[in-house]
Amino acid sequence: MCNPPRHFRFENYWPGFEDFQDTVAGSWARPTLCHDPFLILHCKLTRLTRDLTKWSSKTIGDLKIRGAVTSELIGCLDRAMDIRLLTAQERQFRNMLKLNLLGIAALQHSHWRQRARLAWLKDGDANTSFFHSKASARRRKKMILSLMQDEQILTSQEGKLELIHNFFMDLIGTHRQRHHSLRLHELGIIPSDQHDLEADFTETEVKVAIHEVKVAIHEINGDKAPGLDGFTGRFFQNCWNTVKPKMLAAVQAFVHLQTAEL
Repeated sequence: MCNPPRHFRFENYWPGFEDFQDTVAGSWARPTLCHDPFLILHCKLTRLTRDLTKWSSKTIGDLKIRGAVTSELIGCLDRAMDIRLLTAQERQFRNMLKLNLLGIAALQHSHWRQRARLAWLKDGDANTSFFHSKASARRRKKMILSLMQDEQILTSQEGKLELIHNFFMDLIGTHRQRHHSLRLHELGIIPSDQHDLEADFTETEVKVAIHEVKVAIHEINGDKAPGLDGFTGRFFQNCWNTVKPKMLAAVQAFVHLQTAEL
């Protein structure tokens, strides 16, 4: 079983880099030891998170540090310009640094906009500090500082995780007596014959299901929150030609009820 790295999050500005698609294609093309379509898809996505993390660190680096270093270099040239004329090479270097700083600012803007998840705002309607404050507010709002169990307050991360896990494990699958029922005919709903629900899908139904998957992926908002694997809809939209075969293989396996314990 492939174990995904912690805290991976796909950045929606990554596809704008020239070697991004090559990195994804190279990682995706490497074979896996799995045979089940679901496990193959899981292992390929997990491996891709590691490869993209390394690629981002090498190609983009820490935007905050890069911005600080670039600003310091521009400041040094500005101070030198106050006491003498800059050479042609220095002026060219200063212009290059300012363009680089603008690019870093644009990436930071995109980064915090994605964290803020404000889909109703258009680009340019708010600055990076606004998105930063909204993302910080979301983080504080989602944080669970403590939980109570049998009049005992739990504040440690391990204690809270154990309590939440045990609560839902006890809840899921618990049979409870039903005290009320619905008379569907009173609501004008005509019961339908459900005997063929467990029948195998026809070839036409399989093709329709595959087409619906493609349409759904390209119609979702790519800026929405990522899944548990850290990938947003933007990744699947931009890399659809690469990931399509394994994605559709998993869909076909699901359609034919070829499931496995993941």
